[in-house]
Amino acid sequence: MLKLFEMGEIDDEYFLRESNSLRVEKAKVEELHDYRVPVASLPRLNDLEEACQRVQDWVMNAESEDFLLLIDALQIQILVKDGRGELKGMIPEYAPKDGHADVCAVVS
Repeated sequence: MLKLFEMGEIDDEYFLRESNSLRVEKAKVEELHDYRVPVASLPRLNDLEEACQRVQDWVMNAESEDFLLLIDALQIQILVKDGRGELKGMIPEYAPKDGHADVCAVVS
């Protein structure tokens, strides 16, 4: 922008307006960069464990539409051919590698 101004391609008004706009955007980026989450605002470990337990209970008791949501979310595919079945799906990366045998069988 400075080169364009020096070459006379843009006028003073445009140069000042765009410079101010860039300063505002730079300040926003710097503010985001310096943002820290206060420890007091983070959930307590007990709250996280309780939430995880509720999700686990929901998954273990899923029926009809809830079960279909789970199958869709995990991209589960069941393939049957010549009397054999194959189950494929996605397990999140945070799932334990040495987890339950049924979970390991789903990972492909």
